[in-house]
Amino acid sequence: MKTSLLWNTYARDIEWFGYSVRSFQKYARGFNEAVCFVPSRDRALFHPICEGAGIKLRCEEEWPGAGFLFHEFWQCSADQLCEGDVIFHIDADTCFARPVTPLDWMKDGKIVVPFKRFADYDQEFGPKMWKPTVDIAIGGDVQLSTMITPPYVHYREVYEVTRASVTDRHPEGFRDYVRSCKNDFPQTFCEFETLGATAQNLFHNDYRWHDVDKDGNPFRDYVAEGWSHGGLDLVTDRFCGLTARQKFASIGL
Repeated sequence: MKTSLLWNTYARDIEWFGYSVRSFQKYARGFNEAVCFVPSRDRALFHPICEGAGIKLRCEEEWPGAGFLFHEFWQCSADQLCEGDVIFHIDADTCFARPVTPLDWMKDGKIVVPFKRFADYDQEFGPKMWKPTVDIAIGGDVQLSTMITPPYVHYREVYEVTRASVTDRHPEGFRDYVRSCKNDFPQTFCEFETLGATAQNLFHNDYRWHDVDKDGNPFRDYVAEGWSHGGLDLVTDRFCGLTARQKFASIGL
């Protein structure tokens, strides 16, 4: 089974990306390929880092005025960017914090998916707000929230089925549907919750489902997940009083 690691990012997060790549070089082993996708205008900025780390660089022209939706569209089209049978999505502001291999996210040959139930979130604003975007995109009544801890991991087949499911409900097609959604936060399309809904509805037996409320989050210590909008030098709620730069230094980056 071939595995791919994918960053989908852009120029503003280039410094974060540098830390994430260093964590990949220091701690990650066993991935068959690593891929970075950016808007075409950012190719020259990312090329030296990717070339030096053996990362394949992929580019497309960004949608004018809809940069985040463009980003989400290509997350759901990762099978067109990567060769792997299993694709791992990691954000530019997220670093591996310990030695890892793809097998750490698998059990008995199946991908492990941490989840919470949408119904168990107390606040409407936050993770729960993505549920209606999924229900509108593909229909039905999605139950499990899977956007818990990166990297988010899916089988290659899930991407094409997700796009087809959206097209079945929205005859304008997947690309035009995503592009028609609200680009500003909170967006009216959510890529990883939509992929997660396809996984739980149509590929349920191909995954191992891990209830984090019942059994804890098995992947919390595998990564240091930052918040790029806050910057590398802002103390946020992510790292117990440390800035992201300080946290990354503490794990050897």
